[in-house]
Order: sequence, then C-alpha cells, then structure tokens
Amino acid sequence: SGHEDEGGITQNESEYLIPIEFRKAQYEYKKGLIKKQILNTNTIIYLYNNAELSNNDIANTIIVEDATNNKGGIEILLNKKGKKAFAKLTKENIGKPIAVLIEGKVVCAPIVKDVIYDGIIKIPDVFTFEEASRIGYGIKKKKKPQKTP
Repeated sequence: SGHEDEGGITQNESEYLIPIEFRKAQYEYKKGLIKKQILNTNTIIYLYNNAELSNNDIANTIIVEDATNNKGGIEILLNKKGKKAFAKLTKENIGKPIAVLIEGKVVCAPIVKDVIYDGIIKIPDVFTFEEASRIGYGIKKKKKPQKTP
C-alpha cells in the first residue's frame, strides 16, 4: 500500500492521516539527495533521505487564519522529545534550510537563523483556510487500523 513518490518518499507508511516531516536540505545539487520543488514556487531544493522529526514529535497544532485572503497558516507545537530534537537540528544547521514536508510535498524550507528552543514552528499561509484546518487536524489524527480480512 505504500507507493513511492518520486525520490523515494513513501506516502502511506505514516500511521497518521497527514504525514509531516522535517528534513535537512540544501539548495545545491549533491549526489544522493532527493530533488524536490517547493510548493507554489519554482525553487528547487535537495532533501536528505531521513526525516529528523515527524508526527510523533508534535504535541499540538494551531490554525492561524488570515481573514484578508482566506488563507491559513499552521503553528506546530512540539512535544518534549520534539523540542529537544528540533533544538539540536536547528543548532547544527544555522544558515541552512530545513524542509517541511506535508503529504510528501515540500511546503516551505526556511533557512535556520537561530537555535529554536521553544518548539514552536510556524508554517506560512501557503494553504487555504480549509486546507490548513484539514492538515492541522490530520497531523495529530492517527489512521484507523486497516481491518485484515
């Protein structure tokens, strides 16, 4: 059931409705990295193979409505384990991008400016409010187990 997206990102392995991943990335080509385009842009980015954080590292999500354009941002609040991992990740990658993948798509890849200790990650409003709501809900919601015949 887990079909491969281009570049070996498996969609259906996640136990959550909406898989989210944070990966180390860079803008320069490097052999062995996965080439992706950032959503709604022409920007190409190269992802490392392993996710550094995923759904299990998230305590909660908050949808932030931008009423002026019916867009929605997503604020991600990491749990204790996630905060620790994200602080380490940001500390080791200052000046480099961290790619945020939602359902296998790179939605943004902010450049790390500082170590982030508070475990709050803001995903900009690249979504409609409805999409943002669906995603925010699905990131925390586990799939129903498949019934085996």
